[in-house]
Amino acid sequence: MIGRLGGRNSGHIIIADKNTTGDGIVASLAVLAAMAQHKLSLNELASAVKLFPQVLINVRFAGGENPLESDAVKSVCRRG
Repeated sequence: MIGRLGGRNSGHIIIADKNTTGDGIVASLAVLAAMAQHKLSLNELASAVKLFPQVLINVRFAGGENPLESDAVKSVCRRG
């Protein structure tokens, strides 16, 4: 079983219980272990993954304050 799992939009997958950086071999072995444990094909295992859209908006931020309190950041968040 995988404890703490994280990922980035670049494709790096981090399994914090095993390593502190993204490691493709460790991630691949974890997928193979899950396939064997649950007796599922990769297609069946991946079908449970829900994909969500991602939006990236760059906002100028001068620093020196909490970015979440910045008027520029708040404005972009309100627009969605």
